[in-house]
Order: sequence, then structure tokens, then C-alpha cells
Amino acid sequence: MIDLVEEKHCFQLFITSGLLDYLVQLMTDPYNENVAYIYKLFRTFIKSFEFFMGQIDQEKFKLVSEFVVRNFVNVVYNTMLVLKTYDGQNLETQGGYFIRPLGLKKLRALEFLQGLLGTKNRITQMQHNMLKQMEQDQNLPEGSIPLPPEILTATLRKNLVATMIYVMDFHGQSSISNQLCVQVLELLQGFFDAQDILTLQEFVKR
Repeated sequence: MIDLVEEKHCFQLFITSGLLDYLVQLMTDPYNENVAYIYKLFRTFIKSFEFFMGQIDQEKFKLVSEFVVRNFVNVVYNTMLVLKTYDGQNLETQGGYFIRPLGLKKLRALEFLQGLLGTKNRITQMQHNMLKQMEQDQNLPEGSIPLPPEILTATLRKNLVATMIYVMDFHGQSSISNQLCVQVLELLQGFFDAQDILTLQEFVKR
């Protein structure tokens, strides 16, 4: 039903009702069987935020960016755990082969992860632009105002790379999972070090 509501109304609902913090609680609850729908709701919020990112005032932008920074590591690690969970189910194809289905929960988790990383990168870029504008307005030398710390740590990035490789390897028959994993890796590409590149090269060689 939420798809029938205009994005502006959805965005206002998410940021004024305390719904975001409640959704984080539900998302990180290991006993929540409806987590796929929570991922869908979060994806809706991300899309609405991206749509209005250039139009919202600084107060709302600060509210959302602080929420992302505060919860980023927690929800990313939780999503990686979801992606590495295997329920033991196999499906037999018409050709008699057995495959491991991706499932709705993992599909929504990948969509959410791709959207979250994209939004995180856009927020970072907007923060950098705002700081540069402040320096220009105050006639300060470039770099006088320190940039906020990067929330995507090296450890978290390497775990994300390993998780995407795992999903592509474990669910190799799923074209949609492969596509989403590649999109996630593309969003991480600007942060890669030599070891990340070597890890991906070894995976491709296999």
C-alpha cells in the first residue's frame, strides 16, 4: 500500500514519527520473521530521501544524515548476517539439478544494502560540498574545516566484499543477486585498497 502514497508524504512520515528508529529495532531483531518487509520499508524511505535530497532544508538533511551515521555499522553488519544465513532449502530444476534459492529476505536485504550505500555516498558528497561552501563564504583556506570521519571503515568494507563474494558464489544461479552484488561492489570501488582488488581478482579467476 505504501507504493500508492506520494513520496513526499512518505518522507515526512518517516522523519517525524520516530518510525526510523523503530524499524532499526525490528530489522536487527533476530526473531523477526517479517524482516523482508522491514527492508522494503527502509528501501522506500531511501528512495524518497534521494528524491528530495536536493530540496530539503539543512535541518532535515542533518536529521537524516545523523540517523545514517548512528545506525550504519549496526544495520550493515546485521544485513551481512542475513545474507550469510542458509535455511537448508534446495530447489530441483526441470533438468534435475538442485539450486539454492535466494529467497525474498535475502533479495530485500541486497536491495536495501545497495540503496543504503548509495545514499551514504551521496550524503558524504553533500557534506563535503557544504563544507567547501562554508570555507568560501568565510574566506578560509581550502581544508580549514575538517571533514566528518568516514563511517565505512576498512574492516567493514572488507567484510562487505567478502559477503558479496559469498552470495555470488553460494547463489551463483541467481542473476538478480549477482547483479545487486556487483552494484554494491561498484559503490565500494572508490574505497578499495590493493588487497580488495586482489581478492576480487582471485574470485573472478575461480
